[in-house]
Amino acid sequence: MTGVVLRGWEQGKAHGRGVCTGPQGQGEYAGAWSHGFEVLGVYTWPSGNSYKGTWAQGKRHGIGVETKGRWEYRGEWTQGFKGRYGQLESTASGARYEGTWSNGLQDGYGTETYSDGGKEHSFKLAVFLAQTWLLHIALTEVDPVGRPFQKLPKPVFMFVCDHCPAGTPNCFDWQVADLR
Repeated sequence: MTGVVLRGWEQGKAHGRGVCTGPQGQGEYAGAWSHGFEVLGVYTWPSGNSYKGTWAQGKRHGIGVETKGRWEYRGEWTQGFKGRYGQLESTASGARYEGTWSNGLQDGYGTETYSDGGKEHSFKLAVFLAQTWLLHIALTEVDPVGRPFQKLPKPVFMFVCDHCPAGTPNCFDWQVADLR
């Protein structure tokens, strides 16, 4: 730690509130530490990008807001990655994605809102094999010509997991049930 103003140490580790600047102006963290790790605070990079929220074991974890250029993500974090549920929005155009995330990527159910107000609802079952999408299913609110559907088409398949509790996030043990 370089440039530390801290109100507490425990067993030689940062413990309490304070401000720490990185070497050669690599950024600044202002907030709370527990046993040497960030817990709750704001990290600001020299570029102006920032993260405000909770941390665990030196990684973003819990709830937080990341501002990066013209984009802002508000939501959950898991071991340093955008995780479970959150919203990514362009501060310039108003375009946004709100939905589920896994390992920092949009994954699962979500709604994309475009700068012109158009929306797309999707459900993606992502199975990674050498980082390749094997399956992607999406329903949109407009037909191929751009007219709104009078009603969404009836789904013919549903994804179910027979051993996880209802609402388990990011379950990849799903099976396809034919609804026809």
